[in-house]
Amino acid sequence: MNPLSGWSYGFRYVTLVNSGEVLNGRFESGMGSAIPPDLQKELDNLTYRTDGPWTLAQTANGTEVFNATMCFISQNLPHKFNVTMPGKAVASEPTFLTELSSLTVLRNDTGVLRQLGVAISPDNTTGRGTLDLEVHSGPDLWMELDGEVSIQSAYLELWVTLVEFSTLGGWSLAGNIAFNDLTTTVIWATHPEHAAMFQKILHETGNPALALQAVMFRVYQMLYYDWLPIFEPTHEVTTINAQNVIVPQQWTGFIIAIAILIMHFILTALTLVLFAKRTQSSLLGNAWQAVSQLVSSETQDIIRAAGSEGMKDRQVEVLARSAGRNREVYALASGVDNGRIELCVR
Repeated sequence: MNPLSGWSYGFRYVTLVNSGEVLNGRFESGMGSAIPPDLQKELDNLTYRTDGPWTLAQTANGTEVFNATMCFISQNLPHKFNVTMPGKAVASEPTFLTELSSLTVLRNDTGVLRQLGVAISPDNTTGRGTLDLEVHSGPDLWMELDGEVSIQSAYLELWVTLVEFSTLGGWSLAGNIAFNDLTTTVIWATHPEHAAMFQKILHETGNPALALQAVMFRVYQMLYYDWLPIFEPTHEVTTINAQNVIVPQQWTGFIIAIAILIMHFILTALTLVLFAKRTQSSLLGNAWQAVSQLVSSETQDIIRAAGSEGMKDRQVEVLARSAGRNREVYALASGVDNGRIELCVR
């Protein structure tokens, strides 16, 4: 019984067969006839043994003829549920496992396998790049019962393909059968991406059920999008978007930084206030105005000496010390004689 829908599982069996080299036949290219394998007499008396989920058939001398196992797939009709799906946004879907231009397998990319829960905990939805699923209520059928035939036909599409599309009613998951070849009329070759996914999961985990589950998941995804035009129910959805921000774990450094910023603001404001109240004359940005303020009766002797003799800064400093002028404090003020703004000794 399906705990979500309350319906019984609709199991269908799928037989997986991995043939040995002794059973491999050959097909001529184009419309040539099939060349069957040369079956030897020792194949009449096979022995069987189990190896995990597989049953191995072999000859008396130990030659492996084929491996076979059986998996069950649960076919269920779609339902409507009230759900919550929290999780992180994913930038893009995983890349393909195959290079479609050459049908070669890209061995290093594991994004698809992680998404399907292979080699990673199925509960690690963040690592898989999927959303968590919390089911709250339901289920309700997404189509009225009078449309059940349409629903069933959608999910019978897979089995019709398996049984009726090819002569033997099976898929080839080998991944190396070319399209439009005569073999595809006998055994339907799956898409290279599905074959690569099946083979990679089977080789890495040794679990045929997990490999087949991944293929069926992808196929049912394709069926869903194929039948999407008749999926018409509409419901309200509430979305909440969140963004990661950095929050300080200790407040000491944060308080110090804020205190420095506040002190900087106070000093800047105080400087502006004092400048506005105490400044009597200011022509900021006018260079000649600043130069004219340097010339006064109290500074002209040093200015003339520096200009006439080509003194450098250090020589002017020595001259000022020898004359006792290095300890004087100068400020801009109105001259006594002419009333102009100039440097005066305070």
